[in-house]
Amino acid sequence: MHSSVPALWWVTILVSAVPSNSLRGALNRLGRVDGVTKAPLPPPVSPVLPRSLTGGGEADTPHASRLKTVNAIPVSLVAHVDECGITVALDSGEAALLYSRSDRYEYTCKQTFTTVDPQANLTITCQHFRLKFNCFFESLTIVVDGKASTYCMDDQVGKHRGKNISLFYERNSMGFNGGYVCTVSCHGPPVAMVSEEPGCPTCGVTVAMETKKSKAADERIVGGVSTVKGEYPWMAHLKITANPSMEFMCGGSLVTDKLIISAAHCLEYDVVHIDVTLGMVDTKIVIASDLVRMRATDFTIHADYDSYNIYNDIAVIKLPRAVTFTDTIRPICLPTSADTMEGAVATATGWGTLSFYGEESQVMQAVDLDVWSNDLCSMAWAKIYMTIASTQVCALGNGKDTCSGDSGGPLAVQVDGKYVLLGITSYGHGCATPGVPGVYTRVSSYLTWIAAHVEEGYCQGDGAKRK
Repeated sequence: MHSSVPALWWVTILVSAVPSNSLRGALNRLGRVDGVTKAPLPPPVSPVLPRSLTGGGEADTPHASRLKTVNAIPVSLVAHVDECGITVALDSGEAALLYSRSDRYEYTCKQTFTTVDPQANLTITCQHFRLKFNCFFESLTIVVDGKASTYCMDDQVGKHRGKNISLFYERNSMGFNGGYVCTVSCHGPPVAMVSEEPGCPTCGVTVAMETKKSKAADERIVGGVSTVKGEYPWMAHLKITANPSMEFMCGGSLVTDKLIISAAHCLEYDVVHIDVTLGMVDTKIVIASDLVRMRATDFTIHADYDSYNIYNDIAVIKLPRAVTFTDTIRPICLPTSADTMEGAVATATGWGTLSFYGEESQVMQAVDLDVWSNDLCSMAWAKIYMTIASTQVCALGNGKDTCSGDSGGPLAVQVDGKYVLLGITSYGHGCATPGVPGVYTRVSSYLTWIAAHVEEGYCQGDGAKRK
């Protein structure tokens, strides 16, 4: 990410044409639905953006099932993988079950597999293989450590072993029948068992901070940069499926072992379910032993959410089961005071676009922003006919901001050596528009509301379960 380009960002929301000069709240947060682009913006107004929606995809989240064996392959975890263009990192005792789709006349699919442990090895075997006529019509190429082998018709696919395995499948014509079922399994040193009662880590503190390998409190990386595993372990990736046929991305913050805080505007549509991924940095690595993926349907939008003025833009998502905290999955602290943090440096994180109407980032980005006073923010937004409330907080950097796809993600500050959730990414005027800061929901204004959604026995903050 270049420092002159906005680091992250939000949704594509378009300002509708409105009578007279009143633009306040005339927002449509969905810029792309089912491939249809809505009408262009009326000049000279730039769009006011809630930072959320990003077009749809058709791949479903892979669901894992525990099995003892898969055709004599001893593994403890088998994940069914039908997504293409992905990289899957497998740990020892894990396997991926692959298969060609039967609902497409023509398609291609590439999948790549690596090992989490460099000492481990991968093995690929095919339990079923019967393709069409010849390699022109249908073929499967397996590349193991750079050596490629192509199979078609009813070839016998032998067992292959290596450190890196890629599959490239191509079907050019001849109908839906045929195809393959293969398994990639990982074998290596035994995986350390995770304690069922690991206790609760201190909120807002990463492993690197505990081992004093990170920057001291109140020191930060300047400019939008790619993050690494465990750097922001409270970050949640949310893939939201809503009717009719909508799919988009938002961010969220893990605050207890069962509760995620996000933006209300991410969930104001007819949401069917939310696919939550914790511990993720690279969106192309969808299966790994240090990721937690689950599907949530229990969420609550603030009762006073105002989509017109985008006030009270906060929601909570309850996970179907408690998550076990690890080095890469930990909670962020909730604020304990109403300090405005004016003048502080805050860090926003997400997978949003790297520029206005740009491409989303594959790797989670972080950007440092200056927290504005609400008075200065109100003056900036008054020119765009929006009113800033005391329950909101504003932040901006020089050519740095959040952007489309970052909605719901955290704006965090370090207080006494811990990361605290200052704000929730809400909306902005374009991306990194000079003189107009992004607007975030101020979390300290909603502590009582959040507490009402926290279950007894939760894990967050001081190393012990709340009873």
